[in-house]
Amino acid sequence: SAIRIRTNELVKLRLKNVRLLMGVVEIEICTSHTDGGLKSPNARRVQIIECPVTAELISAWKLRRLQELALPTDYLFGDPHRAGKPFCLGQMQLLMNRLLKDVTGDSSVNIHTLSHTWATRKFL
Repeated sequence: SAIRIRTNELVKLRLKNVRLLMGVVEIEICTSHTDGGLKSPNARRVQIIECPVTAELISAWKLRRLQELALPTDYLFGDPHRAGKPFCLGQMQLLMNRLLKDVTGDSSVNIHTLSHTWATRKFL
C-alpha cells in the first residue's frame, strides 16, 4: 500500500527499473512496448519505497535475481529458468489475494483493496 502500482505493471517490472539507493528503493514504472506499453501517458512514473522492511525485501529479491545471472532487461519477477518470461499474471494475482486474506484474516480483502487504501491515505 506504499505506492500505487497495477498488478500488470508489477509483474512486468524489469531489473533496470528498480534502483537500490541508501535505505530506499526507487521504482520506475514504465511498461515497455513489448509488454503492452503504458496504459496512459501518466502511467510512467517514479515511486519511492521508504519503508525499511519493504525496501530490504525488494533489495534482497533484486540481488537474488542478479545472482541468478538475470540481465538488467530481465523481469524482476521473472522465471530463472526461462529468460524473458514473467511470472504468470493470473497466478501472481491469485497468490497475492490468498496472502492478503491469510495475513489480514478478512476474506473480502484483495489486491484492489490496496488501491483504495493507497488513495484514501493520500487524501487524509
